[in-house]
Amino acid sequence: MEWAAPPAGVLPDEPAPFAYALDPRANDSFTAVNRLLKAGETIYRATSAIALGEDRWPAGAFLIQPRAGTHDRLLQVAMSLGLTVTAVRRAAIGETVRLKPPRLGVYHGWGGNSDEGWTRWLLEQFEFPYTRVYDDDLRAGNLLERYDIILLPDETYRRMLTGRSPRIMPAPYAGGMTPLGVAGLYAFVTNGGNLIALDSASELPLMTFALPVSDVTRNRRRTELYIPGSLLSLTVDPTHPVAFGMPSETAAFFDESPAFAVGPPPNNPASQAGDTTAEVEDVRVVASYPATDLLLSGWLLGERVVANRAAVVEVRVEQGRVVLIGFRAQHRGQSHATFKLLFNAIYWGTAESVPPHP
Repeated sequence: MEWAAPPAGVLPDEPAPFAYALDPRANDSFTAVNRLLKAGETIYRATSAIALGEDRWPAGAFLIQPRAGTHDRLLQVAMSLGLTVTAVRRAAIGETVRLKPPRLGVYHGWGGNSDEGWTRWLLEQFEFPYTRVYDDDLRAGNLLERYDIILLPDETYRRMLTGRSPRIMPAPYAGGMTPLGVAGLYAFVTNGGNLIALDSASELPLMTFALPVSDVTRNRRRTELYIPGSLLSLTVDPTHPVAFGMPSETAAFFDESPAFAVGPPPNNPASQAGDTTAEVEDVRVVASYPATDLLLSGWLLGERVVANRAAVVEVRVEQGRVVLIGFRAQHRGQSHATFKLLFNAIYWGTAESVPPHP
């Protein structure tokens, strides 16, 4: 089989005096960053837009601090991935956060979950290191000793909680995470861990963590809401670290997914009016569905239910955070436009606010 060659990479002729920059809008920049972190490079992210001559990059640019061998490593990465690497001056950069190699755990419930398989496949393609997290790991607790971030692929809360019946699975693989495992996840978050929940896995923190967020699609009849696998319009806040490098408008793959009301509970008159703009302490909306013209492709019944609702939210929970991505941002490795929501959420889990130089 023949493959198209990537475009030629571009690198400054001379070593950068302050920092090299990678564009956060390119998905392959994340592959490059993972390779460079593995090689021991020091990498920051600009938290606001940076000016590069006549060009302007959005918030989230990756900044690589030069040291011995950095130029050669970047040359190899840029050429293999077809990336443009730019030199930047200190004056062009405002506040930054420093990236750490993430200790990422991906939850695996016994019995099979295709979305978990696709999630792991995608992480491997972009060279994110991860460890699988099993039910007995969650029940054992002390998760912060091993993980900074735990990722829940698309799965219902009930299935994660109870797992497979011992009538059809051997005892070591039956029973799910149980309430003890849920308690382990809660302790992980409240003590400083980061939980990322994809699509219906959002049920777990929504139902057990007492978040000031609710799922407006819950218990809806199909005569009220039926979106069995469609592309919906999505409005994004690219200034939020989970959305760095994203355009302000994109498409989300929605397959009987949740949508979130933030602030007033669903029976509150403001919520009934579709208001998701209320200020709520410790909650930030990263992306939402527009008020009208949601459908881009496919089938949609019940637009009013999800219109003007949040699709991606970040919730601070004591010392940690929960990121709810209310659709499959990585759906079967096909939804390239929303990969960055997942990738950014992983990096955000270990980012440290520090100056760009020691």
